[in-house]
Amino acid sequence: MTQEQNSIETHARQDLLDEFTRNTPRYQATMGAALSILDRVLPPKVVVTVSHRVKDFSSFYEKANKQVDGKLKYTKPFEQILDLVGIRIVVIAQRNVADVRDAIRIALDAFEEEDKAAELLKTGQLGYESYHFLCRLGKDRAVLREYAGLCDQPFEIQVRTALQHAWAENEHRIQYKKSKNPELQKRFLRLAAAISSADEEFDRIYEINEQLQKNAEAAEAEVLGTEIDAASDSSVENDLQLSRVSLLFGKRPSELLAENRPSEAIQVYDRFIDMQPNQVTHYVGRAKARALAGDIEGGLADLAIAKAKSPEHQATKALQRFFDRLLKNVEGHTAPIA
Repeated sequence: MTQEQNSIETHARQDLLDEFTRNTPRYQATMGAALSILDRVLPPKVVVTVSHRVKDFSSFYEKANKQVDGKLKYTKPFEQILDLVGIRIVVIAQRNVADVRDAIRIALDAFEEEDKAAELLKTGQLGYESYHFLCRLGKDRAVLREYAGLCDQPFEIQVRTALQHAWAENEHRIQYKKSKNPELQKRFLRLAAAISSADEEFDRIYEINEQLQKNAEAAEAEVLGTEIDAASDSSVENDLQLSRVSLLFGKRPSELLAENRPSEAIQVYDRFIDMQPNQVTHYVGRAKARALAGDIEGGLADLAIAKAKSPEHQATKALQRFFDRLLKNVEGHTAPIA
């Protein structure tokens, strides 16, 4: 450390520069490793951008010599300044912040967290909104060669919405680290309030849209299910032998499905298929029953048979659409069946 003319204690610039230069490869490697991990764990379709940086030396030097009550705030700046490596994740909406937070907590050693918006609200203020983590790669990775020497290096991750990011970037360019102009500050606070409301409104819009989609899909699934049941009922009504089989079980298979008894409906369809192995509506009906019983693969097998026997049959087409809808939300089936 040196003493300047005004007797304010500071760190020697050259000493800091030498150590900063020696450490820079580690900072860069840690940042690269963290980005690689995040790329694998961040939820898809919610991230707008991921930016990153190693703090430049001039910014580090200024921060290292920050004074509090005439004394250095950081007596050991390389140990105490924890944002030398920084990553910023910008997401579409406020509701996505929680998903990203969960991914970070699982994948990294997040040893400190701070909700900037919540801290401001405690004092009844508005302004900078972002969720900050201080992280390390984690001790568990220390045994892996690619992380050797990197796991103790802290880094900061900021998570914010696109609207919060726009506010912060503009505020940073105009006012950050400068004396606050009252008129500008008032306008930024107005914008902060508007952006907070806009983020909340976007979340509500997404919720309403999701519910509308669910309602539409449920309605279409009900229509498709009705088409499948109608085709099955028609074949039973027009065949005395099939009607007798239904009587043995007390009800038609469509009625059993309506009562949430798919296993019994499958037994009825098994009998139908034994009697009429070329009737496509039996396979269509059993496919739906199997799907409702949780046997997706069995249902798909029946769909394949129905398509092989009569691909243009209305019941087959209805069944195809039924499974296309169903498989949207079933893990392991990411594409509709061709």
